[in-house]
Amino acid sequence: MTHRETQLEPWEEAIGNYESLRITEDKVTLILTYTIKSLAITFPKESLEAKTLIQTLRNTLRGTKIAILKTDIPEKPLIIRRLLKTKGCGIII
Repeated sequence: MTHRETQLEPWEEAIGNYESLRITEDKVTLILTYTIKSLAITFPKESLEAKTLIQTLRNTLRGTKIAILKTDIPEKPLIIRRLLKTKGCGIII
């Protein structure tokens, strides 16, 4: 499956099913799937965003529906929610 690569802008949100978190020498890539498409969201490996992804998603099961919101708050650059099956509900993690 090919991934559409992107970076989130402040106050932009991506929602999808957690597929994987790939860590290379220079970047961390979050793979989200939705329907038959997938999205690869990348951050520099040493960034606070990458560290937040690694810490928050390390025990997340593949297929879990999540939302990731990029903020402009230096000390909290990402807000990650695990979405429940019911409409409009989420748990901030």
